[in-house]
Amino acid sequence: MAGNDVTFFDSRQMIAQTTQAFLTVAVFVYGFVLVIALISILNIINTMQTSVSAKTRYIGVMRAVGMSDKQLHKMILSEAGTYGVTGGFAGVLLGVALQRFLITKLLAGAHMTWQIPTMQAILIFILILFVLLSVIGPLKKIQSKGISETIGSLQQHVIQDFYNRKIIFLC
Repeated sequence: MAGNDVTFFDSRQMIAQTTQAFLTVAVFVYGFVLVIALISILNIINTMQTSVSAKTRYIGVMRAVGMSDKQLHKMILSEAGTYGVTGGFAGVLLGVALQRFLITKLLAGAHMTWQIPTMQAILIFILILFVLLSVIGPLKKIQSKGISETIGSLQQHVIQDFYNRKIIFLC
């Protein structure tokens, strides 16, 4: 009756297609974010452990002049906490600002409303706590060595490195 010029659309079908497309993009984006987050966490853990290991001689000297194990723990955990909390706040603030911009400006046609991502921010700070615990392993390894062993082994390493460079230079 309507003729060949009239086309009928089912709103339910369009909504289902839009929802399916949104879920597909969401799975891809969140998967990508998850991979980036895992790489970042592993990088932060590695950096923290390397930082503690690189300060072995300094920690040995501090223990030699009377720093207790409790003070050593406080020093290392406060440094790790400073890095973690500062990075967490900066990441959350920049991430929330970017998310708000994307949703309000770029996805305004999709009629999405922006909400503060509190659960994601809480999850980030819980992950930061686990990352902070990564310094405990290298710290215990350093504490298990004697003070003279910690300082002496590094002096031998420095002397050996000096002789290796001298031999390479002479060759």
